[in-house]
Amino acid sequence: MELKHIAKRDSRLSIILKEEMKISTGLMNRLKWQDRIFVNGQPQHTDYPVKTGDLVTVPLDEPEPEYPAEEGPLAVIYEDDHLLAVDKPAGMLIHPSRSRFDGTLANFVVGYYQKTGQKSAFHPVTRLDRDTFGIVLLAKNSHAHALMQQCDLKKTYHALVL
Repeated sequence: MELKHIAKRDSRLSIILKEEMKISTGLMNRLKWQDRIFVNGQPQHTDYPVKTGDLVTVPLDEPEPEYPAEEGPLAVIYEDDHLLAVDKPAGMLIHPSRSRFDGTLANFVVGYYQKTGQKSAFHPVTRLDRDTFGIVLLAKNSHAHALMQQCDLKKTYHALVL
């Protein structure tokens, strides 16, 4: 995925990235040192003077995770370019740990991304305990994750008692 923005005013690139494109300082710094911030197709550092009408692009492809991608049970409830909502069954871990490196929701989501040709990552916005089932909201890249963290999300839990 790639963010695109046509500058509406003359400004320093860092200001366009933060104020107009809502990119966090941490992500901006990481992208800067990877030469992954472009103005009119050319890599630029954040002090670059952007002119009105310049095209600023930021590719948000995510690196491959350190854990394996797997095909497995994954019920996708909602998906767009930025978010993925999945139904996590009870008994499944959200992400790999030292004791369990496979069979987690993260493994299956990364496998789904690979199968569908998406260069996305596993960024949980909401989590559920291993024994809890329900919908988990995931951001597909660190930019969407940072934006979602700024939202005032409310979770409501319902219990079934027998």
